[in-house]
Amino acid sequence: TSFLRFVKNCNMHKFDTVYQLFEASYGKPAISVAAAGRANIIGEHTDYHEGFVLPFAIDAAIYFCAKQGNSNAAEIISLDFDEKYDANVVPIKGSWQLYVHGLLSDLKTRFQIIATPVILFGGNLPMGAGVSSSSALCCGLIEVVNILYDLGLTAIEKVKWASEIEHGTGVRGGKMDQYAICHGQAGKAMLLDCRSLSHKDISLPETWQFLLLNTGVKHNLAFTAYNQRRQEAEDALAELNKHETGLVTLRDATVDQVNHWLEKGSLYHRRALHVVTENKRVAAFELCAQMGDIRNAGRLMNQSHESLQNQYEVSCEELDFLQQQAAKCNSIYGSRMMGGGFGGCTISLIQEVDERDISIIRQAYLKKFGLLPDYFTVHPAPGLVHYG
Repeated sequence: TSFLRFVKNCNMHKFDTVYQLFEASYGKPAISVAAAGRANIIGEHTDYHEGFVLPFAIDAAIYFCAKQGNSNAAEIISLDFDEKYDANVVPIKGSWQLYVHGLLSDLKTRFQIIATPVILFGGNLPMGAGVSSSSALCCGLIEVVNILYDLGLTAIEKVKWASEIEHGTGVRGGKMDQYAICHGQAGKAMLLDCRSLSHKDISLPETWQFLLLNTGVKHNLAFTAYNQRRQEAEDALAELNKHETGLVTLRDATVDQVNHWLEKGSLYHRRALHVVTENKRVAAFELCAQMGDIRNAGRLMNQSHESLQNQYEVSCEELDFLQQQAAKCNSIYGSRMMGGGFGGCTISLIQEVDERDISIIRQAYLKKFGLLPDYFTVHPAPGLVHYG
């Protein structure tokens, strides 16, 4: 499949590889866990405003093998980065070691556990592509220590802890990614209410598939305007609250309120308008899925991209180009940027993989940006999996 070709090209690791490497160095693991990545169909930059999102855990993951360590220091190794965690060095911003650092620190302060596990991990989840590799890493590490130290965490406790670890690295994100990973089921997307942190399962039509095209632009949200966008939207809410009552977040605002109280076209107006209209698009997409209306579902994805590009301004030239090229293809019903933005992947709604259409898009991208974008299809899969 195209995804397997993508994995091969990226020299990524499968579960068997991780298991065999662990066994060769440390003996049989006590725990083997997979933490999936996440795709989000629609509902972008709404989660941290307590809005609505429609994600699913994908059939690509980070694989962890672990056991109790014998030494007085944790031995944690990333195969993908070919690095070993060093407790004596403060991790640099953007490093995977920051998440490990946060986890071990929390174990000490919250649970009074000086953790010295041996953990080896690697996977087939592309880093910086907007498929939540950092959340998969956090959720996977939490699941490992949850079992290893018998912490008895609930799914929601895992979600909240993973979110706090990520916040500790400097990104003020929401809880969608962690929730989708901790609750993901095969064949199901989820309509998640980010206020109540509860969801209902959404069965997508069997013929629907999602194609991801990777810009190759690596985005680390800690280095982008992600936090700035969140602050601007919260400032817009504060402005609305000068005139309205009961608006806890932008989720509570209406389009009429945004248009009435915020100057049309102003920064605050644009930021608020995206959040309010995007929440509506999530509800509309659910109806389209129920009816099997793929054309209108695709239109909603196109509208989402336009809003993310022009109102919330979290897209980039490469994402916009891929989205525009996709709009020209008969096999693609809708397309938009996915994830925090400023790079990563587009997600497109398709029924069948049309290699000719994909080739045209990739060649056009190569001609413009000098890079042939990787592509793969994703399907709803279990989020956390235990082996053995």
